[in-house]
Amino acid sequence: MGETFGKDKTLVRYQNAYQPSSVYIAQQWATLAKDDLTGLGELEALEPPQAFQCLDNGNEPVFTAIQAIQGEGSSSPYINGYPYITDEQFFVQGVVSAVSTGINQGFYLQALEDDHNPLTSNGLYVYTQSNPSIAAGDVVCVRGQIQEFYGQTQLKLNEQDWVKQGEQTAPVATQVEVLASDENFEQTLERYEGMLVNLPQA
Repeated sequence: MGETFGKDKTLVRYQNAYQPSSVYIAQQWATLAKDDLTGLGELEALEPPQAFQCLDNGNEPVFTAIQAIQGEGSSSPYINGYPYITDEQFFVQGVVSAVSTGINQGFYLQALEDDHNPLTSNGLYVYTQSNPSIAAGDVVCVRGQIQEFYGQTQLKLNEQDWVKQGEQTAPVATQVEVLASDENFEQTLERYEGMLVNLPQA
């Protein structure tokens, strides 16, 4: 049997969670001990977490390119085996190409600049663990851990560590091209992982 939700806990919603939601979003709630009445009836019961800022210890971050994260192989060069996730967190910047609101909640990020290397993908999936208020064409800064998840390279956010920085034209679909060096079609698709694409006609 799975864990009983909320058992022996007190859940208090943060004041900055303004939008009602039928889905439980962990980042919007503080977890206290059982029967903890702290702040009950008070207007300012708990301090909400500080909003994410695209800063590294107060300084402009060094961004890691999406193409560098993807690498030229079948997995990210930053992953060296189990548990298939980095300890370090990385700052990444890009433009949103699509948003996923299903079981896997997050968005697809495309590099702002093409490295013109046909062996590296310009796209990356960002797993947010909650439905992001974001749209295609939004330019964002994110911070997370690089992870290989069932064969897909992604950036996993532990909190709502992303912020919109602007807008631009949403990415258009890239035509998938099969290279002579591709051993199979899976290798072809690996070069476009996380990107918005058009598949070649059979």
